[in-house]
Amino acid sequence: MKSIINKFREEFDVCKPAKMKKVSYCGLLQPLLILKGIWRNITTNFMEGLPRLRRKNVILVIVGRFSKYAHFLVVTHSFAA
Repeated sequence: MKSIINKFREEFDVCKPAKMKKVSYCGLLQPLLILKGIWRNITTNFMEGLPRLRRKNVILVIVGRFSKYAHFLVVTHSFAA
């Protein structure tokens, strides 16, 4: 039965990418950095595609990674990369 399944898998190209690749051992997990204080390390993100209200259509989200507090600022889409 095993030889029939292996032969079937080898004949079809769709089955080949699904086969697991052997990788070397990655090592031990490294601990995350301990943050020093509130608002020392932040993340930001823009929420776009919202309906326009008083010429503002984007929400800027600022999150402090230590405290997990968030600030939401309503802004216009005047930024560029």
